Amino acid sequence: MLHISFDGVVKSYNHFQLGPIDLSIAENSITGLVGVNGAGKTTLIKLALGLTRASSGTVTKCHSDEVGVVYDTPKYSKDWRVREVSKALRRFYPTWDQQQFDITVDWARIDQSKKIKELSRGMGMKLQLAVAFAHDARFLILDEPTSGLDPLARHEILHMIADFSKIQGHSVLFSSHISSDLEKFADDIIMLHEGKLVFSGQTCNLLSDYRIISGEFDQLSAIKESIIGLRKGPASCEGLIKLSHTSNINLNSIKLREPSLDEVVIYLPQGCSDA
Repeated sequence: MLHISFDGVVKSYNHFQLGPIDLSIAENSITGLVGVNGAGKTTLIKLALGLTRASSGTVTKCHSDEVGVVYDTPKYSKDWRVREVSKALRRFYPTWDQQQFDITVDWARIDQSKKIKELSRGMGMKLQLAVAFAHDARFLILDEPTSGLDPLARHEILHMIADFSKIQGHSVLFSSHISSDLEKFADDIIMLHEGKLVFSGQTCNLLSDYRIISGEFDQLSAIKESIIGLRKGPASCEGLIKLSHTSNINLNSIKLREPSLDEVVIYLPQGCSDA
């Protein structure tokens, strides 16, 4: 079952265009959304939430009641107390489970008498997850949920997300600049650059298909057309290369190693810019 699909989707603004985008997110998966600021991540999320309409193409998604959203800060009234959040929202969700809300809030050590403006960033994230769990969301969309969190809060939220994705029929779309989080938890990666879809597929394939190549400039210059983002350093040069392009390379003084997701995110879009 697909929770959302984009078929030839384009969103145009005066000075920016996202797309065309063709991709889908299936159930029981965590999909990481990566790209530098201005790549189009927020626009893609808005399209997924129905907050903006595509200029062309089709976005097919599950019912809005099945979608849970976690923003960088809660969008509730800052003067509401935590207990008032459930009172205000449960009237909109026929499947609201107050017991589930209370269990999650208690587990997260959130005092229900506190006002929203008194919550830490991590507590605000956990409160939004408690709301999503209480209305039985099946598709969770998170925008930078772990940015700026202390290590414990980050660890707890990541494991809440992972546990959610393992429930039958659930899936997650997770935007983050912290590539190490996605490398550990994301089954699939969507990479955007300047509005273009650079990659959409399994995280393991993205990492296994490329290598970091390093050596002296004279050695690498002969194969520079195959190297993405070749960068000169004080002692050597480095770039990204497809594994399939390394079979005929003399490795006597050239080094190859597996990349991190962070390195792929840095280098791979440069191939689009160079094209």
